[in-house]
Amino acid sequence: MMLWPRPVIVVVALNEASYACCAAAARYGSEMWRQRLRQFMERMSGRLTPPEVTPVDRIQLMLLPIADLFMILMYSRPPGGSLRTARVTLMTIWLAGAVAVLVGVPAAVLLVHGVAGLQPLPIAIGLVGMAVGLGAGILAVFGVRQRILIAARQETT
Repeated sequence: MMLWPRPVIVVVALNEASYACCAAAARYGSEMWRQRLRQFMERMSGRLTPPEVTPVDRIQLMLLPIADLFMILMYSRPPGGSLRTARVTLMTIWLAGAVAVLVGVPAAVLLVHGVAGLQPLPIAIGLVGMAVGLGAGILAVFGVRQRILIAARQETT
């Protein structure tokens, strides 16, 4: 008994030049699903956002160095080199939020367990995990704050 009659392989293109990624699953779906997947991928890519300079406030100026460092360490630098002049895409915000929760929380538990038992390896792994989780959380907060400021500025104009 086959549960899946056709293979479903989703391929996400990280390069904007090869954006014709959509998915191999779209080949098997109806035209409506292909259109929806195309629209979703277009929205998540960040290409629909206007190229204007993004507003930066006091809170973002405090978060900017850590968010930039996290993007550099994750090998995902924006074209301008800094998030001051680039928008954080929706996909990056969701991914950073997921990493903050899925890495930060277990790392905190491991750190507490390691400190309670005075075990150096769990303490070291917990500290690294907390650093990654904190960096991802700061990037997510920076991106959400950036979206809020953009929406507020569009409402006033």
